[in-house]
Amino acid sequence: MSVSDNYRRITEKEAERLAPMYAPSWKDPSIPKKQRSIVSKELIAAKNGHWIAPYRVYVDLVGKAAEKIGDCFRVLDVGCASGYYVEVLGMKTWWKELRATYTGVDYSTHMIEWAKEFYPNEDFYVAEGTELPFADNHFDLSIDGCCLLHVVGWRKQLAEISRTAKSYVMLHRLPVTKDNGGIRHFIKDAYEIPCIEIHFNAEEIANVMMSLGFSLDTELLLSDHGEYESRSLLFRKIGG
Repeated sequence: MSVSDNYRRITEKEAERLAPMYAPSWKDPSIPKKQRSIVSKELIAAKNGHWIAPYRVYVDLVGKAAEKIGDCFRVLDVGCASGYYVEVLGMKTWWKELRATYTGVDYSTHMIEWAKEFYPNEDFYVAEGTELPFADNHFDLSIDGCCLLHVVGWRKQLAEISRTAKSYVMLHRLPVTKDNGGIRHFIKDAYEIPCIEIHFNAEEIANVMMSLGFSLDTELLLSDHGEYESRSLLFRKIGG
C-alpha cells in the first residue's frame, strides 16, 4: 500500500472551500494501525543502524537545538501520531544525558490512544495545532511533525507553534516547491483516506517565520520529488 497517491491539483480557493470537509481526515480510526505497521519496521531497522532520512534529519536538528540549550531540554511535537519519534530520540545517548522531555500533541484521539499505549511514561495530549494548551515559551523547541502540509489555515498554526517555543521551531518533512512558485494545493489519498496536501514556497515560509520572530538556522533535504522537495527547517528565535 502506498501511503500517499492519487494527487489532484486544486486552487487555493477550492482548498479553502473544501477544508471543513477534509480537515477531519487524519482522525479516521483506520489510520493509526496502518501507519504503525510501517513505523514498526522502520524503528527495527533504525535500531539495527539503518536510519531512514526522516529519522536521521529529525534527530540531527533536535540534537543541534539541544546542544545549544543543554540540560532539561523540553520538546513539543505537534502532529505526533503514535508518538514514535520519542522512541527515535531515545536511541541517542545524549537524549537521556540531557534529561530531555518530550510532549506529543495530535488532534486524533485514536492516534493519542496508541501513543499512550506504546509510550506510557511520556506526556500526550489531544489538541488542535491551532489551539495548543500550553503557555507562551513553554518549550525549548516546538516541532511541527509533518502536520502543517495538511492544514489550510497553516499561518495560524505556525503562529501558535511559535508562541509555545522559547528558542527554536522546527518544521519537519515540509514539501517545498523547487521553482519558487506560489503555494500549491492538492487533494490526495493518504492511507486510502482523502485529504488536502499543501506544497509551500520557501521564501514565504521564511517571511512568515521572520514576522513571528524566528530566523532560519538550518535547512536539510530529505528527498527530491521532481517538482518539489521534502525538507526540514530549524528556526531560531531572534535575539534568543
